Amino acid sequence: MKIGKSLALSALIIAGLLTASPAQSQTGPGHPGPFIGPRMFETLQLTDGQKTTIDGLFAANRGNARSQHQRLQLQRQLLRNTAQTQPFDEAGVRFQAQELAKLQAEMMVQRAAVMNQISGILTAEQKAKLQELREQRKAHFQEWRERHRPQPGQQQG
Repeated sequence: MKIGKSLALSALIIAGLLTASPAQSQTGPGHPGPFIGPRMFETLQLTDGQKTTIDGLFAANRGNARSQHQRLQLQRQLLRNTAQTQPFDEAGVRFQAQELAKLQAEMMVQRAAVMNQISGILTAEQKAKLQELREQRKAHFQEWRERHRPQPGQQQG
């Protein structure tokens, strides 16, 4: 049971890592799209050895990822607080925004590093399937975006 939960958690993490950008990581509110979670492992038909190796990569990175996420949340709050101070402190907002950007860049580099390690574990066929899944996710997101784009004269809410 513990291995199953661990693999499910890893599947959710890999799904997040497999996206090219934050905008593509969702296909809309409450609609995660067709390739999230354990289905990703099934779709790529990973061997037990690949699953174990990928799970190990995520386990090794888990503490760092949590720490980065906590720092990111704190930095977002600092930016919000600075932006709401009166009188407006442009230099302070710029500084907090730059700090947030640094943290986001660190997280992107870390995700790319883990993804690179995972890519090294996949076969050529699995890499091709992964690229196909990425393209399908992107198309799915674009379709959702078009359906939910405000029409001229409509207020955004």
